Amino acid sequence: MRKFGCLGLVGFMLFLQLICPISSQPAVKEDDIRCLNITHSQLKDPQDNLYSWKFDSHTQGFTCSFLGITCWHNDDDKVLSLSLQGLGLQGGFPSGLKYCGSMTSLVLSQNNLTGNIPKELCHWLPYLVTIDLSHNQFTGFIPSQLYNCRYLNVLRLNGNQLTGKIPWQLAQLQRLKEFNVADNRLSGPIPAYFSNWTASGFQNNPGLCGSPLTKTCSKLLPSSSL
Repeated sequence: MRKFGCLGLVGFMLFLQLICPISSQPAVKEDDIRCLNITHSQLKDPQDNLYSWKFDSHTQGFTCSFLGITCWHNDDDKVLSLSLQGLGLQGGFPSGLKYCGSMTSLVLSQNNLTGNIPKELCHWLPYLVTIDLSHNQFTGFIPSQLYNCRYLNVLRLNGNQLTGKIPWQLAQLQRLKEFNVADNRLSGPIPAYFSNWTASGFQNNPGLCGSPLTKTCSKLLPSSSL
């Protein structure tokens, strides 16, 4: 199994879904169309870059021609990946994406999205291999629940306004190959799991310390002296 790579493994895990009886296909189609329709309504698009996202067609696979959408097959509307990079999009994280349950890649980088990263993200989209939310205006903590994306290879959260610590639970992402949280407002010690990773993925977080950064973590004061 390993020789097929991560996407091959994910594809195998989804195999039963892709060969569902014909009677079940409309429900799958409707879920993914609903996903994109709600997502479109939740995002502000001041530059009208999503003008191709029109939902008045009944042609099978019509959403596969939408900007930024790649389908598993061009005639089934089942979303494989969503890439809306650098489109000037505004608003919070679009919760409508939870209906695209077979998606493997989510790229919303270089926009003006705000608010928290939902802790339910990996419950909604458990097959994600890539999450790229970099260069937005996301705030709050990095959800520890991201460890539930067991197939994750790439996690880019750099260039936001995230605070708090890097969750130690992310060390459970055994397939992770790229991790970037640079240019945020994170603090505290970097989990030991990342001690041998590239320092550039952690830089420009004034309160972050420990390897692979050169800034050492000061010892905690005894509770009696706080």
